[in-house]
Order: sequence, then structure tokens, then C-alpha cells
Amino acid sequence: MPNFDTGHYFLTVLAPVRAGRAGPEGESHRQRLLEALARLPQSETTAKSRGTTAQSPFARSRLTHLARFALIDDLPYNGRESGDALIDRLKERDPLEPQRADRLPTPYLLFAAEFDAEDGSETSLRCYTDTLWRTMRPELEAVFGACHGFEAVTGAEDFFRYIRRCQVETTMPFNDYDPEEPQRQRLQDVLPLPLDRLRRLWQLLPRLAYAWGAVLLLVVVVALIAGGALPRIAVGLLLGTLLLVVLGLGAAWFALQRFWRRALALGDVPLPRSASLPEVLKALYLQQHFADFVIAAQDATPEALHAKFGRFLARHRPAEVAAPSQAPGLICLPEKILPPGA
Repeated sequence: MPNFDTGHYFLTVLAPVRAGRAGPEGESHRQRLLEALARLPQSETTAKSRGTTAQSPFARSRLTHLARFALIDDLPYNGRESGDALIDRLKERDPLEPQRADRLPTPYLLFAAEFDAEDGSETSLRCYTDTLWRTMRPELEAVFGACHGFEAVTGAEDFFRYIRRCQVETTMPFNDYDPEEPQRQRLQDVLPLPLDRLRRLWQLLPRLAYAWGAVLLLVVVVALIAGGALPRIAVGLLLGTLLLVVLGLGAAWFALQRFWRRALALGDVPLPRSASLPEVLKALYLQQHFADFVIAAQDATPEALHAKFGRFLARHRPAEVAAPSQAPGLICLPEKILPPGA
């Protein structure tokens, strides 16, 4: 389903950058946009940046899985359209004649985000844009302020309308988490196909065709020898066979069309829900702590291992998603699981 899949909304926004100069210093809006993007904190994205880098403003809410800004100055040039040299020679075409190249009238700001949502409705999008406006309004104004039409945005309602106006449909989202229900089983439930019976029928069709052809050939030979009413019977069998073939092809075409329509309808239905951001953060938290636990408990006796694991469960509470957990914007935890001697 466009924009929404596996419980996640995939937002794609293309906002045109304003032309002309900005401010008394005379810098362009494009330059001001690049400066605003450069000032955005990137969170603790590497092990060396832990505790030294300011958190990304998108980490202020637990909705955003991924967010990205990019400036698109122009369309890439893929080279000349190739043709047939012989045909070009016969039509006296000049191989050096310039070809039309697509260009953008202005740079565009790309904003792509993947966030948790109930569905693909405008209500879910509005909930997310309201959250962004509430938690990172200064950063949004600094970035989108260089874009055309954003000068009229003064509140959350205006920001939602602006995002909605610049939104581009996401037709190929990517999700890195497995859905709760396996897709293969879901396809078998929604599009039940008797594959085994179809396979056996496909293997049996040549034998049936050979047998029916032999019967027709025998009837035709007997009719030609005996004469009388048998030729009419042979003609009737041939016409009946032709009618059966036409009806069989028609039925197969109808079945394929019906299956194709159901397959297209299934493509518009989002996949089952996958992990939300709090669940992903909890999984990362447990993964790192449990790795430390395994290393610390290598030489423990069974009794000590049982006691240590009990303390691990009591301290980190795997069944509770909300807390303790990893904060957004981190790739690893700064602390270890167990102090020395624990």
C-alpha cells in the first residue's frame, strides 16, 4: 500500500527551495538551507561520538524510525539516448545534435521519514507532523524556512498542510523488520491456490490430449473406410473438440483474470504490523545487555548462573517495553551490564 505498510508510515516530501537572496548579507536561500542542515545534530551515530554529540531533534519523540534531509540541486544526466547508427545514417540525422535534457527549475529539499502510525490516513500523518512541530519547531523553521511557501506557516495546522501539499506518494517503501504474520502464509490464506492439483493436472494434460487425438484419428479412419453416417459423426466430434478447447481456454482466461485482480487488490493491502520504535529500542537494549551478561557469566557455576540470570531478568524486565530501554538516537549503550564482582 502506498505510504503505509507494516504499521509504519513512509513519508516523502519534496519542497522547492526559494529563489533570490535571503537577509542583508545577500546569501541565497539554498546556501542558508545548507547551513541549517549542517548545524543539525546527528546524534550518537558512532562509538566515538557517544556522549560528545548533541542528540538529533527527531530523537525527542518515540515515533521516528528514520529521518533524512537532502538537497536535490538538479536531475542527473545519464548521457545521450542511444540509437541505431545505420538508421540515423539513412535518415541523415546529425549524431552531434544536442538532445533535450530534463532540468529542475529550482533546487528541492527532500525530507524522508519512516514513523509508527495506526494507518495511512491523514489523521496519522497529522499526528506525526503535530509531534514534530511540538518537539522541534526551531529546527523545522530553520530548514524549511528556505523553501517556497513556508513563510505562511505559523502553526501546527499550517505545517501539516504544507507537508501534505509537498508530499510525494511513496510507492516502494523499505522495512527492515519482519511482520508478525509470515507473508507467505498470509498469501496462501488470501489467495488459496491448489498448487498440487494444478501441477498434477498440468502433467496429465499431454496424456489426455494424446488419448483424445488417438480416438479422433481412429474415428476419422473408420468413417472414411465405412462411409455412411460415420463421416457426420466424425465431423461432430471434431466440432465438439474445438468447442471444448475454446471453452477451456475461456475458462482459463477467466480464472487468470480473477486471480490477477485479487493479486492487485492484495497489493493495496498493507502487510501485517511489525516492530514499533519502542519495541526496536527495547530489543537493542536487551541484545547489548545480554551479550555483556554472557561474557560476564562464562565461568559461573550452574547455581551462580541461575542467580545471575534471575538478577538480569529483575533488573532489565524483558516483558516491559517502555522501560528500561535504550534511548532514541543511540547505536550502543555507554554502560556495561554488570559491575565488577557482581
